[in-house]
Order: sequence, then structure tokens, then C-alpha cells
Amino acid sequence: MLGNGAVSPSTDSILLYVYKQNQMGRTDYGKILQSELARAGVGLTRIHIDTFGNETSLNSYGHCQHVFLVAVLY
Repeated sequence: MLGNGAVSPSTDSILLYVYKQNQMGRTDYGKILQSELARAGVGLTRIHIDTFGNETSLNSYGHCQHVFLVAVLY
């Protein structure tokens, strides 16, 4: 399900950007998100998680149809 209530087709690739691991090294937001998605039963084969800051430097996620900035305004 997308943020506007629409449902993403099961073939669409989704890219999620999260914060980098904090400086103390205790909180890895990518791992937390990945484990919560797995716990919710979401298939992770089409979901890609990267850290915020790489959104302008990588072309390897060009195939992703949906991009979400997770907790950027937190």
C-alpha cells in the first residue's frame, strides 16, 4: 500500500531511504526497518533500503517505481 492509499503492484520495485546509523553506532535504521517489514510479512525481494544522502549519487536504483524517504522529518 502506498502513502496515498493506492496499492503498489506486486511487480513494482520500491526504494526506501532511511537515516544513516547514528554516530554512537547503536541504532541502525535500515536493519530496524528491514526486520519490521519482515515481521509484518512484507516480501523484501522487491524492496531496496539505502541511507538518506545517496538519493542524488546512485543510478543503481533506476528501476524502482516508488521512492519513500522514511522518517526524514522525524
